[in-house]
Amino acid sequence: MDRMEKAELLREKAGISYEEAREALEASGWDMLQAMVNLENSGKLDKAKQNEEKKEHHMDKAQAAARKAEGFFSRLVNWMGAALEAGNKSQVIISKDGRQVLQVPLTVAVLLFLFLHGLFIFALIVSLVLGYRYTYRGRKENEAFQQDLREAEAAAEQINHHHQVNSFGEGV
Repeated sequence: MDRMEKAELLREKAGISYEEAREALEASGWDMLQAMVNLENSGKLDKAKQNEEKKEHHMDKAQAAARKAEGFFSRLVNWMGAALEAGNKSQVIISKDGRQVLQVPLTVAVLLFLFLHGLFIFALIVSLVLGYRYTYRGRKENEAFQQDLREAEAAAEQINHHHQVNSFGEGV
């Protein structure tokens, strides 16, 4: 190992400048261990450790700030995901004369309003004048409605199965 490499290694290990490392090595006859002992005895190694601790403290603060920002963005993404999920489970129902004409997830309705707000409001006013009605069915109501539909389908299937007839007009 040449002198320059030794000075660089001492600089890294002791946390001192290259000039201080070279001077310590020259004073110790280029003996690395003796240079470390001399630095410690002169108190320069303690200052280097303090400087290193300060650097680590600043790094810890930066890492804490990064974790805090990461936590904020993580919470924001989770909140947005939950809002989208709730919006997709909620429905805006358009009906006329008691018949359902269209059923749209709330998320789609909000996006249409945000991107096409002028056209959206115009279409809303015209449709209200033409007799269309808008209702909102929230996530819980929609889940209950879907459960009711499943139960009605099962009941209809039972009735159909019970009243099946063969091609000769006889009950099966």
